[in-house]
Amino acid sequence: MLEWKSVPEDEYEFSVVYSENSHYEISTMTLKGKKNLIRLKFPFCHFYQIVDRNLFDTLQQIPSSPELESPICKLETSSLITEVIHRAGGVLAEEDLVHFRICAKNLVFDLVIYKNQESDIRIEEVEQK
Repeated sequence: MLEWKSVPEDEYEFSVVYSENSHYEISTMTLKGKKNLIRLKFPFCHFYQIVDRNLFDTLQQIPSSPELESPICKLETSSLITEVIHRAGGVLAEEDLVHFRICAKNLVFDLVIYKNQESDIRIEEVEQK
């Protein structure tokens, strides 16, 4: 099991299998790099997006931030959570959701899940053969 913010730096390709059942299924994101293979397992998510890192930096038009240099960070304020609540028709509450961002050298992945499920996120390093 890897600790948060200890995912090895690499150029990753993402592949993701999502669950639709919050009680029984776990989603799995596989980050396959040139040197590393990482699996991130997480419960039902309300939102995800994968963006090329250069495009993300251009679209956000924000200076480099220390939090964006960490491979995985939890965002304290999030316009994505606001958008998820809006699209759900107000059924969800902001205090019930949490936004995680995974920043690889070449990609940025955003994930919005229930706050009470963030302890269910698992990061595993897999040996490549």
